[in-house]
Amino acid sequence: MEFNGSCLCKKVKYSIKKLPLSSDKIMACLCTDCQKVHSSTFSLDVTIPSSDFDLKEGNLKPYSMKVDSGNTLTRYFCPECGTNIYSSSMALSSPGIATSIFRSTPFGW
Repeated sequence: MEFNGSCLCKKVKYSIKKLPLSSDKIMACLCTDCQKVHSSTFSLDVTIPSSDFDLKEGNLKPYSMKVDSGNTLTRYFCPECGTNIYSSSMALSSPGIATSIFRSTPFGW
């Protein structure tokens, strides 16, 4: 099953071929950086293989920063509305996709 998502202004649209439903692929992060990016007390992301992510429309703007672990984390945003689409790091085997931006999810949200 394919899942679709977009940014707030809908200038960035993407699809994901499949979502892994195992709990080791779903991450909740409570670091202050994630709190700032998501304007929440935590972020909830799912990691997927890069080959399962397809950017359909628009361009993404990267922002890289060193995080508490010492790794460099790169977040990819819509340059127009600022929606965080995904992040990647050498510490992650796959990119982390923000689960709040799917139009349809297997989670029933």
